[in-house]
Amino acid sequence: MSSKDGAREATEGRLAEYSALRAEIRHYLDRRETITHFALLVTGAATGLAASLADVSGYLFGVAALFIAVLWYDAIRSIRAVYRVSAYIRIVVESHLPGTLWETLGRHHKVHRQHMSRLIAGLVFPLTYGVNSALMAMKVPLNLWHGQVGLGGLTFIAILLVVANIRVHWNHCDREESEWKRLLAEYLPTEKPRTRRARG
Repeated sequence: MSSKDGAREATEGRLAEYSALRAEIRHYLDRRETITHFALLVTGAATGLAASLADVSGYLFGVAALFIAVLWYDAIRSIRAVYRVSAYIRIVVESHLPGTLWETLGRHHKVHRQHMSRLIAGLVFPLTYGVNSALMAMKVPLNLWHGQVGLGGLTFIAILLVVANIRVHWNHCDREESEWKRLLAEYLPTEKPRTRRARG
């Protein structure tokens, strides 16, 4: 096999990997969109059932809030995975594929319509969680021990999720890139990752 054929096969392999990784990013973003809609559905269902289940409506809202907390955490993990994959694409794959553009979630790029949809999607979880928690607090007497424990627990979970969300979005792409560079230097010491300035 000639060096030219070998180079072409290597490029085709990197392009296939690039396409697969971009598809993985799209999978994570689609998953986040799906669970965002599910959080809205859970809130709507709890509100609709509360009228016919007035005696236990407070606990119903509490359960809905806990369910949304699970969805919220899953959405945070999905975005973290997007940052990790996009950092790998930029550091490992695209350094060998001139002309490709990595998934940046908007970094270095002009504002486009996806930014607004991502902002709205990011607000759905804290808003629906807060609404269900507030309705639980209104329906369950806080002078009862289970009302106090329930509201305290939901508040603690909200703090943990907000902190986790901030940690993921706060320079997380830079941290992922640094981690990939460290791994490359550790396991492939002869391979020096090259970085390109993203087109903006």
